[in-house]
Amino acid sequence: MNARVSFAREPLYRSQVAGAASWGVSVLADQQLAGLIMWVPAGMIYVAAALAIAAALIGGSNTSFAGESNDDAGARGASCRA
Repeated sequence: MNARVSFAREPLYRSQVAGAASWGVSVLADQQLAGLIMWVPAGMIYVAAALAIAAALIGGSNTSFAGESNDDAGARGASCRA
């Protein structure tokens, strides 16, 4: 519904004419702005969720080689220094 409101080529709600006029904007511009106001906060929810998932994946990654546990990687690093 938000896309329909934002990208409509003509006003969808005739009752909005008086409200738009009181703000000094056209009915179509008011309708498009309302569609964007509905889209942006809803889109931010998805952006926040994606950032939280990315942070969890990055924070949960380990730097050991494939097949090694963290204990093995530490032991290998200690033996290389000796």
